[in-house]
Amino acid sequence: MRFFGTIIPKRQLIRMATPNPNCVRFQMDDHEPILADSFRNSIEVRKADPPREWSGVTQPIFDKHMGVRSLMLGKDFVSACWDKAPDDAEQEDLGASLQELILQGDLQKAWLECFETLETPEETASDQVEEEILRVIDEKVRPNLQLDGGDVEYRGFENGIVKLRLVGACIGCPSSTATLRFSIKNLLTFLIDEVEDVEQVWDDADVEVSENWTG
Repeated sequence: MRFFGTIIPKRQLIRMATPNPNCVRFQMDDHEPILADSFRNSIEVRKADPPREWSGVTQPIFDKHMGVRSLMLGKDFVSACWDKAPDDAEQEDLGASLQELILQGDLQKAWLECFETLETPEETASDQVEEEILRVIDEKVRPNLQLDGGDVEYRGFENGIVKLRLVGACIGCPSSTATLRFSIKNLLTFLIDEVEDVEQVWDDADVEVSENWTG
């Protein structure tokens, strides 16, 4: 006797261009989350970061794909940035490596360990104004940036100035200045009276950007 069951197609990782020519956004073709819904912001791992407990998964990716300088995992996507614009073969090769790790669950496990051990700024509000700033960022800013393979870290609010750090595909992107100066700044100053300006914050590892943004 033969039994015929439904053949479940293998999930595929598809790639999408971003405004940053050095970065590519990957997502599963079924659009299902990679991380749990509880994860609000993305987790970025850079080749320049010191080795950590979870490097057993991420470091081989950097070793195999020599031009890749950073990986960022969001709830339903992975963005990868190279030192220079990758060709189709480089993108496909990395996509195959990431797909295997995602389907095995290894990438998610590594990122959870990363989240638990990495010293990332905590996005907490100390008053009602900051609560509103974080709400606007979560609801109106972050989703749009993530669609382009990027994200934003909130670094504080002082004297009317919101401090933000762009991450992922937003670092070194030709349109990042316009994104901060016009889109994010205009949105926050329009919706929140206490906000007067937006200032970009840079980490030491953000060496890809040659000029600081000034508002």
